[in-house]
Amino acid sequence: MRFRPAVFISLLSLGASQLGGCGEASPPASRPPRPAPSVVEVARYYAGHLARGTRFTTPASRVFADSVASLRSNNSLTISLGTCEVQGWVDSLQRLTSVHITAPYAQYRYWREVNRTGPCPYLLVRLGALRRAFGPGSIERDPPLTKLEGSRCYPVLFDYQPGPGQPVRLYACVPTAAYADSVRVNTLSLYPR
Repeated sequence: MRFRPAVFISLLSLGASQLGGCGEASPPASRPPRPAPSVVEVARYYAGHLARGTRFTTPASRVFADSVASLRSNNSLTISLGTCEVQGWVDSLQRLTSVHITAPYAQYRYWREVNRTGPCPYLLVRLGALRRAFGPGSIERDPPLTKLEGSRCYPVLFDYQPGPGQPVRLYACVPTAAYADSVRVNTLSLYPR
């Protein structure tokens, strides 16, 4: 048998690579974290499930944006997504009956510790973003108001249809009667229509 340097070098490099692979396994390549979904993305996601009557019976069915919604004994489904907090109510078949989206709780807690009067500056999303996503909306004239300025709600209603024959109503709560696109929404609620 003749000695072939090219074959010897190939075998030597193959053996070295195999030895280099022994010992501790290298850590798997980690994915960079996905950015938190926008409030509009969250509203569209849950509006679609509300309209389709999706059942949230398993942890896998409750995964959204790398987070798992917890299903509580009081028939509520809750998830914290960074940009917002979501609480949904489910029926006996664990299908959504309503969804409420609010700003992250940490923002409200900080505001309450610093300033207990006036509207909270940490609000959910600009009204203009909702109008671009769901249409102009309709303003409810003469809404019933509380005496507490910080909890006043001037509603804007959006009719949204995630799919054919699947209407959903979005109820945006604005803290002022000025319905400009720059005004930020307090809460966003979703109901079947």
